[in-house]
Amino acid sequence: MTEAPKSADTRPLTTKEMARFLRRLSVIFTDESAGVTRVSDALNDLARILSSLPDQSVAALKDFSRSKRKPPRKRWAEAEKLSAAAVKKLLLDQNLLKSDVIELAHVRFNMPRARLEKMPLERVLETVWSAADNEESLRIIADNADRAGKSRGS
Repeated sequence: MTEAPKSADTRPLTTKEMARFLRRLSVIFTDESAGVTRVSDALNDLARILSSLPDQSVAALKDFSRSKRKPPRKRWAEAEKLSAAAVKKLLLDQNLLKSDVIELAHVRFNMPRARLEKMPLERVLETVWSAADNEESLRIIADNADRAGKSRGS
């Protein structure tokens, strides 16, 4: 019986290395015809979570507790006060979790969580970005209408 070759790199696997691996692995599962895009989305979500953690040994994650993280609803309690531009700036954050984007969309734009949870992360981001764009467009139209109304009244 032959022994499996040993890896030359004996360093512990870090969270950043694991996140990079998961992102690469997710590419394999992006084929919509195979119906496995949910696996790709889940792998990308895991990679985002790992990327948001300090770069440490993956073995150290056994001490990680969900109770140490802020629940998304408390984090986004003030989201309704954000401008559309501020929302778009937040959406550019690569470490934002899908659950955070969904909560932001729900609190800020009153979008139903259940519908967003069924979408892949990229689609959720596009939907929230579009809502922010639409709000900015409506504000511009209203500002122009106000100016036009004032100039007619003078």
